[in-house]
Amino acid sequence: MDISAIKSKRVLVVGGTKQWQSVIRAEAPLFVFVPVDKLNFCLRVINSVDAVVLRADYISHAQSKRICQKAKALGRRIIYGHQNKELFFNDLLAAI
Repeated sequence: MDISAIKSKRVLVVGGTKQWQSVIRAEAPLFVFVPVDKLNFCLRVINSVDAVVLRADYISHAQSKRICQKAKALGRRIIYGHQNKELFFNDLLAAI
């Protein structure tokens, strides 16, 4: 799988385990990662990204809603990420 097309994109990844984020970060170091336990991060980071990826199984409903509202208001793509690395990057490639 060639992910070079998205490696240069600015993508916000919210949620997922630390181990999963480490695997994705190794493949795409320019992505911005927010740990699931960081509930009140500054939403202004969404202003500077091309897309927002949510790991819905590792994020609270309130945090997900807050992020989605801001991303939609700014016209950013929202992608629901998979735990499987290949599926994650395939969905991201299709969306961006």
